[in-house]
Amino acid sequence: MRLISLASIVILLSLALVIASSAEEIDELVLDLASENTTLQSEAAMALGESQDPQAIDPLIAALKGNGSVLRSSSALALGLMRNEKAVDPLIETLNDKDSNVRRSASWALGMIGDPKAVDPLIQALQDRDSNVRVSAAWALGLIGDPMAIDPLSQTLTDGDSSVRIAAAGALGQLNNTTATDALILALSDENSAVRAEAAWALGQIGDPKAVEPVIKATEDGDNAVRIAAIEALGEIGDPNALDPLVRTLTDKDGNIREAAALALGKIGDPRAVNPLIYLLNDSNGNVRGSAAIALGEIGGIRAIEPLTNSLNDENLLVRSKAVIAIGKIIRPPAEAIAEAIFPRNGRE
Repeated sequence: MRLISLASIVILLSLALVIASSAEEIDELVLDLASENTTLQSEAAMALGESQDPQAIDPLIAALKGNGSVLRSSSALALGLMRNEKAVDPLIETLNDKDSNVRRSASWALGMIGDPKAVDPLIQALQDRDSNVRVSAAWALGLIGDPMAIDPLSQTLTDGDSSVRIAAAGALGQLNNTTATDALILALSDENSAVRAEAAWALGQIGDPKAVEPVIKATEDGDNAVRIAAIEALGEIGDPNALDPLVRTLTDKDGNIREAAALALGKIGDPRAVNPLIYLLNDSNGNVRGSAAIALGEIGGIRAIEPLTNSLNDENLLVRSKAVIAIGKIIRPPAEAIAEAIFPRNGRE
Protein backbone atom coordinates (compact mmCIF):
# COMPACT_ATOMS: atom_id res chain seq x y z
CA MET A 1 0.00 0.00 0.00
CA ARG A 2 1.42 3.37 -1.05
CA LEU A 3 2.04 5.73 1.87
CA ILE A 4 0.74 9.30 1.63
CA SER A 5 3.56 11.76 2.17
CA LEU A 6 3.42 14.32 4.95
CA ALA A 7 3.46 17.10 2.35
CA SER A 8 0.38 15.64 0.63
CA ILE A 9 -1.45 15.46 3.94
CA VAL A 10 -0.64 19.12 4.65
CA ILE A 11 -1.91 20.15 1.21
CA LEU A 12 -5.16 18.19 1.65
CA LEU A 13 -5.74 19.67 5.09
CA SER A 14 -5.05 23.17 3.80
CA LEU A 15 -7.50 22.66 0.95
CA ALA A 16 -10.16 21.41 3.35
CA LEU A 17 -9.65 24.48 5.54
CA VAL A 18 -9.98 26.79 2.52
CA ILE A 19 -13.23 25.09 1.46
CA ALA A 20 -14.61 25.29 4.99
CA SER A 21 -13.58 28.92 5.27
CA SER A 22 -15.23 29.69 1.93
CA ALA A 23 -18.47 27.99 3.01
CA GLU A 24 -18.47 30.01 6.24
CA GLU A 25 -17.97 33.24 4.30
CA ILE A 26 -20.90 32.39 2.00
CA ASP A 27 -23.09 31.69 5.03
CA GLU A 28 -22.13 35.02 6.58
CA LEU A 29 -22.89 36.87 3.35
CA VAL A 30 -26.27 35.17 3.07
CA LEU A 31 -27.06 36.34 6.61
CA ASP A 32 -26.07 39.88 5.61
CA LEU A 33 -28.76 39.82 2.91
CA ALA A 34 -31.27 40.02 5.77
CA SER A 35 -29.57 43.02 7.37
CA GLU A 36 -31.51 46.24 7.86
CA ASN A 37 -28.49 48.12 6.48
CA THR A 38 -29.06 48.54 2.75
CA THR A 39 -25.37 49.17 2.08
CA LEU A 40 -24.47 45.90 3.78
CA GLN A 41 -27.21 44.12 1.82
CA SER A 42 -25.89 45.43 -1.48
CA GLU A 43 -22.27 44.61 -0.67
CA ALA A 44 -23.23 41.10 0.43
CA ALA A 45 -25.25 40.44 -2.72
CA MET A 46 -22.44 41.59 -5.00
CA ALA A 47 -19.87 39.58 -3.04
CA LEU A 48 -22.04 36.49 -3.46
CA GLY A 49 -22.28 37.12 -7.18
CA GLU A 50 -18.54 37.55 -7.52
CA SER A 51 -17.92 34.39 -5.52
CA GLN A 52 -19.47 32.27 -8.28
CA ASP A 53 -20.41 29.81 -5.53
CA PRO A 54 -23.46 27.70 -6.52
CA GLN A 55 -24.63 27.83 -2.91
CA ALA A 56 -25.30 31.55 -3.36
CA ILE A 57 -27.83 31.14 -6.16
CA ASP A 58 -30.90 30.13 -4.16
CA PRO A 59 -30.46 32.85 -1.48
CA LEU A 60 -30.04 35.49 -4.21
CA ILE A 61 -33.14 34.25 -6.05
CA ALA A 62 -35.08 34.43 -2.80
CA ALA A 63 -33.78 37.97 -2.27
CA LEU A 64 -35.41 39.06 -5.55
CA LYS A 65 -38.63 39.14 -3.53
CA GLY A 66 -37.10 40.96 -0.58
CA ASN A 67 -38.70 44.03 0.98
CA GLY A 68 -36.10 46.56 -0.08
CA SER A 69 -35.55 47.66 -3.67
CA VAL A 70 -31.79 47.97 -3.06
CA LEU A 71 -31.66 44.31 -2.04
CA ARG A 72 -33.74 43.20 -5.02
CA SER A 73 -31.70 45.24 -7.49
CA SER A 74 -28.33 44.11 -6.09
CA SER A 75 -29.47 40.49 -6.06
CA ALA A 76 -30.50 40.71 -9.72
CA LEU A 77 -27.10 42.16 -10.63
CA ALA A 78 -25.36 39.43 -8.63
CA LEU A 79 -27.29 36.72 -10.45
CA GLY A 80 -26.25 38.29 -13.73
CA LEU A 81 -22.62 37.99 -12.65
CA MET A 82 -23.14 34.31 -11.88
CA ARG A 83 -24.68 33.61 -15.31
CA ASN A 84 -26.61 30.62 -14.03
CA GLU A 85 -29.67 29.57 -16.05
CA LYS A 86 -31.52 28.67 -12.86
CA ALA A 87 -32.00 32.40 -12.32
CA VAL A 88 -33.64 33.09 -15.71
CA ASP A 89 -37.29 32.51 -14.78
CA PRO A 90 -37.07 34.44 -11.46
CA LEU A 91 -35.36 37.33 -13.27
CA ILE A 92 -38.02 37.35 -15.99
CA GLU A 93 -40.63 37.65 -13.25
CA THR A 94 -38.59 40.49 -11.74
CA LEU A 95 -39.05 42.48 -14.96
CA ASN A 96 -42.47 43.30 -13.51
CA ASP A 97 -41.07 44.67 -10.25
CA LYS A 98 -42.66 47.93 -9.12
CA ASP A 99 -39.24 49.61 -8.85
CA SER A 100 -37.60 50.73 -12.10
CA ASN A 101 -34.06 50.21 -10.81
CA VAL A 102 -34.89 46.59 -10.04
CA ARG A 103 -36.38 46.09 -13.51
CA ARG A 104 -33.28 47.63 -15.07
CA SER A 105 -31.00 45.33 -13.09
CA ALA A 106 -33.09 42.30 -14.06
CA SER A 107 -32.81 43.26 -17.74
CA TRP A 108 -29.06 43.60 -17.44
CA ALA A 109 -28.78 40.25 -15.66
CA LEU A 110 -30.81 38.48 -18.33
CA GLY A 111 -28.50 39.89 -20.98
CA MET A 112 -25.47 38.63 -19.08
CA ILE A 113 -26.94 35.13 -18.79
CA GLY A 114 -27.90 35.12 -22.46
CA ASP A 115 -30.74 32.62 -22.38
CA PRO A 116 -33.04 32.94 -25.46
CA LYS A 117 -36.00 32.34 -23.16
CA ALA A 118 -35.60 35.96 -22.03
CA VAL A 119 -35.97 37.46 -25.53
CA ASP A 120 -39.76 37.90 -25.55
CA PRO A 121 -39.92 39.40 -22.03
CA LEU A 122 -37.07 41.77 -22.90
CA ILE A 123 -38.83 42.82 -26.11
CA GLN A 124 -41.82 43.71 -23.94
CA ALA A 125 -39.47 45.64 -21.65
CA LEU A 126 -38.61 47.89 -24.61
CA GLN A 127 -42.03 49.45 -23.88
CA ASP A 128 -41.29 50.00 -20.18
CA ARG A 129 -42.36 53.42 -18.90
CA ASP A 130 -38.85 54.05 -17.58
CA SER A 131 -36.23 54.94 -20.20
CA ASN A 132 -33.39 53.37 -18.20
CA VAL A 133 -35.18 50.03 -18.26
CA ARG A 134 -35.65 50.35 -22.02
CA VAL A 135 -31.94 51.08 -22.42
CA SER A 136 -31.03 48.02 -20.37
CA ALA A 137 -33.47 45.82 -22.28
CA ALA A 138 -32.07 46.94 -25.64
CA TRP A 139 -28.53 46.30 -24.45
CA ALA A 140 -29.52 42.83 -23.20
CA LEU A 141 -31.19 41.92 -26.50
CA GLY A 142 -28.04 42.88 -28.38
CA LEU A 143 -25.98 40.69 -26.07
CA ILE A 144 -28.27 37.68 -26.44
CA GLY A 145 -28.15 38.05 -30.21
CA ASP A 146 -31.49 36.54 -31.19
CA PRO A 147 -32.73 37.75 -34.64
CA MET A 148 -36.27 37.95 -33.23
CA ALA A 149 -35.22 41.21 -31.60
CA ILE A 150 -34.29 42.96 -34.86
CA ASP A 151 -37.72 44.39 -35.74
CA PRO A 152 -38.56 45.53 -32.18
CA LEU A 153 -35.13 47.17 -31.85
CA SER A 154 -35.52 48.82 -35.25
CA GLN A 155 -38.81 50.31 -34.08
CA THR A 156 -37.08 51.46 -30.88
CA LEU A 157 -34.85 53.69 -33.02
CA THR A 158 -37.78 56.13 -32.95
CA ASP A 159 -38.08 56.09 -29.14
CA GLY A 160 -38.64 59.51 -27.59
CA ASP A 161 -35.51 59.19 -25.45
CA SER A 162 -32.15 59.53 -27.21
CA SER A 163 -30.36 57.22 -24.79
CA VAL A 164 -32.80 54.45 -25.73
CA ARG A 165 -32.22 55.10 -29.43
CA ILE A 166 -28.46 54.89 -28.87
CA ALA A 167 -28.85 51.56 -27.07
CA ALA A 168 -31.11 50.22 -29.82
CA ALA A 169 -28.62 51.18 -32.55
CA GLY A 170 -25.77 49.56 -30.63
CA ALA A 171 -27.80 46.39 -30.11
CA LEU A 172 -28.61 46.19 -33.82
CA GLY A 173 -24.91 46.47 -34.57
CA GLN A 174 -24.24 43.55 -32.25
CA LEU A 175 -26.98 41.50 -33.94
CA ASN A 176 -25.12 42.07 -37.23
CA ASN A 177 -28.04 41.41 -39.58
CA THR A 178 -28.76 43.27 -42.82
CA THR A 179 -32.47 43.32 -41.95
CA ALA A 180 -31.67 46.33 -39.75
CA THR A 181 -29.84 48.28 -42.46
CA ASP A 182 -32.74 50.49 -43.62
CA ALA A 183 -33.72 51.49 -40.09
CA LEU A 184 -30.13 52.35 -39.21
CA ILE A 185 -29.71 54.40 -42.39
CA LEU A 186 -32.70 56.46 -41.29
CA ALA A 187 -31.07 56.84 -37.87
CA LEU A 188 -28.11 58.57 -39.55
CA SER A 189 -30.46 61.58 -39.79
CA ASP A 190 -31.42 61.51 -36.11
CA GLU A 191 -31.49 64.89 -34.37
CA ASN A 192 -29.09 63.56 -31.73
CA SER A 193 -25.45 63.29 -32.79
CA ALA A 194 -24.71 60.36 -30.47
CA VAL A 195 -27.52 58.38 -32.10
CA ARG A 196 -26.12 59.17 -35.53
CA ALA A 197 -22.64 58.05 -34.46
CA GLU A 198 -23.95 54.80 -32.99
CA ALA A 199 -25.99 54.13 -36.14
CA ALA A 200 -22.86 54.62 -38.26
CA TRP A 201 -20.93 52.23 -36.02
CA ALA A 202 -23.72 49.66 -36.28
CA LEU A 203 -23.79 49.88 -40.07
CA GLY A 204 -20.05 49.26 -40.08
CA GLN A 205 -20.55 46.13 -38.01
CA ILE A 206 -23.27 44.85 -40.32
CA GLY A 207 -21.25 45.57 -43.47
CA ASP A 208 -24.17 45.88 -45.89
CA PRO A 209 -22.97 47.52 -49.16
CA LYS A 210 -26.35 49.25 -49.32
CA ALA A 211 -25.18 51.49 -46.48
CA VAL A 212 -22.03 52.77 -48.21
CA GLU A 213 -23.50 55.90 -49.84
CA PRO A 214 -25.47 57.02 -46.74
CA VAL A 215 -22.41 56.45 -44.56
CA ILE A 216 -20.23 58.40 -47.02
CA LYS A 217 -22.69 61.27 -46.63
CA ALA A 218 -22.34 60.95 -42.85
CA THR A 219 -18.60 61.66 -43.15
CA GLU A 220 -19.67 65.25 -43.82
CA ASP A 221 -21.79 65.47 -40.66
CA GLY A 222 -21.47 68.61 -38.57
CA ASP A 223 -20.35 66.56 -35.55
CA ASN A 224 -16.81 65.16 -35.54
CA ALA A 225 -17.77 62.08 -33.51
CA VAL A 226 -20.30 61.16 -36.20
CA ARG A 227 -17.75 61.77 -38.95
CA ILE A 228 -15.17 59.54 -37.26
CA ALA A 229 -17.76 56.79 -36.67
CA ALA A 230 -18.78 56.99 -40.34
CA ILE A 231 -15.18 56.87 -41.55
CA GLU A 232 -14.45 53.87 -39.36
CA ALA A 233 -17.63 52.19 -40.61
CA LEU A 234 -16.49 52.62 -44.21
CA GLY A 235 -13.27 50.87 -43.29
CA GLU A 236 -15.23 48.00 -41.74
CA ILE A 237 -17.51 47.65 -44.76
CA GLY A 238 -14.48 47.67 -47.05
CA ASP A 239 -16.22 48.85 -50.20
CA PRO A 240 -13.83 50.42 -52.79
CA ASN A 241 -16.51 53.03 -53.60
CA ALA A 242 -15.52 54.74 -50.37
CA LEU A 243 -11.95 55.27 -51.58
CA ASP A 244 -12.25 58.75 -53.11
CA PRO A 245 -14.31 60.26 -50.25
CA LEU A 246 -11.83 58.88 -47.72
CA VAL A 247 -8.83 60.18 -49.67
CA ARG A 248 -10.41 63.63 -49.70
CA THR A 249 -10.80 63.38 -45.95
CA LEU A 250 -7.04 62.92 -45.54
CA THR A 251 -6.68 66.70 -45.90
CA ASP A 252 -9.23 67.55 -43.21
CA LYS A 253 -8.11 70.18 -40.68
CA ASP A 254 -8.89 67.83 -37.78
CA GLY A 255 -6.10 65.36 -37.02
CA ASN A 256 -8.50 62.77 -35.58
CA ILE A 257 -10.40 62.75 -38.86
CA ARG A 258 -7.22 62.30 -40.89
CA GLU A 259 -6.07 59.51 -38.60
CA ALA A 260 -9.39 57.65 -38.89
CA ALA A 261 -9.40 58.04 -42.66
CA ALA A 262 -5.88 56.63 -42.99
CA LEU A 263 -6.76 53.56 -40.94
CA ALA A 264 -9.98 53.05 -42.90
CA LEU A 265 -8.06 53.15 -46.17
CA GLY A 266 -5.70 50.55 -44.80
CA LYS A 267 -8.62 48.25 -44.03
CA ILE A 268 -10.10 48.70 -47.50
CA GLY A 269 -6.71 47.80 -48.95
CA ASP A 270 -7.01 49.49 -52.32
CA PRO A 271 -3.55 50.17 -53.87
CA ARG A 272 -4.84 53.50 -55.21
CA ALA A 273 -4.60 54.85 -51.67
CA VAL A 274 -0.84 54.27 -51.44
CA ASN A 275 0.32 57.62 -52.85
CA PRO A 276 -2.03 59.74 -50.68
CA LEU A 277 -0.93 57.73 -47.64
CA ILE A 278 2.75 58.20 -48.52
CA TYR A 279 2.09 61.95 -48.61
CA LEU A 280 0.47 61.65 -45.17
CA LEU A 281 3.73 60.32 -43.71
CA ASN A 282 4.79 63.99 -43.62
CA ASP A 283 1.70 65.16 -41.70
CA SER A 284 2.29 67.56 -38.81
CA ASN A 285 0.46 65.19 -36.44
CA GLY A 286 2.43 62.21 -35.17
CA ASN A 287 -0.66 60.05 -34.67
CA VAL A 288 -1.64 60.69 -38.27
CA ARG A 289 1.82 59.78 -39.54
CA GLY A 290 1.75 56.57 -37.51
CA SER A 291 -1.69 55.63 -38.84
CA ALA A 292 -0.51 56.29 -42.39
CA ALA A 293 2.41 53.92 -41.82
CA ILE A 294 0.12 51.21 -40.46
CA ALA A 295 -2.25 51.65 -43.42
CA LEU A 296 0.60 51.33 -45.89
CA GLY A 297 1.65 48.13 -44.20
CA GLU A 298 -1.87 46.77 -44.57
CA ILE A 299 -2.08 47.64 -48.27
CA GLY A 300 1.46 46.53 -49.11
CA GLY A 301 3.41 47.42 -52.22
CA ILE A 302 7.13 47.88 -52.76
CA ARG A 303 6.77 51.60 -53.57
CA ALA A 304 5.91 52.28 -49.92
CA ILE A 305 9.20 50.82 -48.67
CA GLU A 306 11.39 53.88 -49.28
CA PRO A 307 8.98 56.41 -47.68
CA LEU A 308 8.49 54.07 -44.73
CA THR A 309 12.25 53.66 -44.41
CA ASN A 310 12.52 57.46 -44.21
CA SER A 311 9.97 57.34 -41.39
CA LEU A 312 12.43 55.30 -39.36
CA ASN A 313 14.09 58.67 -38.70
CA ASP A 314 10.85 60.30 -37.53
CA GLU A 315 11.15 62.35 -34.35
CA ASN A 316 8.21 60.41 -32.90
CA LEU A 317 9.04 56.99 -31.44
CA LEU A 318 5.53 55.72 -32.11
CA VAL A 319 5.81 56.61 -35.79
CA ARG A 320 9.17 54.87 -36.03
CA SER A 321 7.85 51.71 -34.41
CA LYS A 322 4.80 51.62 -36.69
CA ALA A 323 7.01 52.12 -39.72
CA VAL A 324 9.05 49.09 -38.65
CA ILE A 325 5.88 47.02 -38.35
CA ALA A 326 4.63 48.21 -41.74
CA ILE A 327 7.92 47.43 -43.50
CA GLY A 328 7.89 43.97 -41.94
CA LYS A 329 4.41 43.29 -43.26
CA ILE A 330 5.37 44.39 -46.77
CA ILE A 331 8.64 42.49 -47.11
CA ARG A 332 7.66 39.34 -45.23
CA PRO A 333 5.53 37.72 -47.97
CA PRO A 334 8.21 38.15 -50.70
CA ALA A 335 10.90 36.99 -48.28
CA GLU A 336 8.88 33.90 -47.39
CA ALA A 337 8.28 33.19 -51.08
CA ILE A 338 12.02 33.39 -51.80
CA ALA A 339 12.79 31.12 -48.85
CA GLU A 340 10.21 28.64 -50.07
CA ALA A 341 11.72 28.67 -53.57
CA ILE A 342 15.20 28.01 -52.21
CA PHE A 343 14.21 25.64 -49.44
CA PRO A 344 10.93 23.92 -50.39
CA ARG A 345 8.98 22.76 -47.37
CA ASN A 346 8.56 19.32 -48.91
CA GLY A 347 12.31 19.02 -49.08
CA ARG A 348 12.89 19.99 -45.47
CA GLU A 349 13.41 17.39 -42.85
